[in-house]
Amino acid sequence: MSMKADYIQWLERERERLTFGNIKIKTQRDTLIDDIAVLRANNERLERENEKLKATNENLNNRVRNLNLNGQIQHDELMSCDGEVRYWKDKYTTLTNHIRDMKFASPYSYNYIHLVNFIKELERD
Repeated sequence: MSMKADYIQWLERERERLTFGNIKIKTQRDTLIDDIAVLRANNERLERENEKLKATNENLNNRVRNLNLNGQIQHDELMSCDGEVRYWKDKYTTLTNHIRDMKFASPYSYNYIHLVNFIKELERD
């Protein structure tokens, strides 16, 4: 075989190899183009979902702030009520102690005995 024929066979093998490589590269390119379209669609969907989640998060943060504010208001109201309850409890204690002292001062007075018994009934409840 001559050198020219060998060279031609080599060129044909190279052309086939390069053609096969070219087809493979085109197939990969087409696949990548399709993948890009899918990725863009997914990215747009995720961006929309992200915006919805941001809005939901902001809404929840506002609700938490409102709950914290309401909780603080209720706490302040309870604290003011607690002071008032302590005030009236002190008055009640003073009154009941006075009635008990008066019973000991007048042990046979029906009014004081009746009041002390009434206080005991209140304190049992």
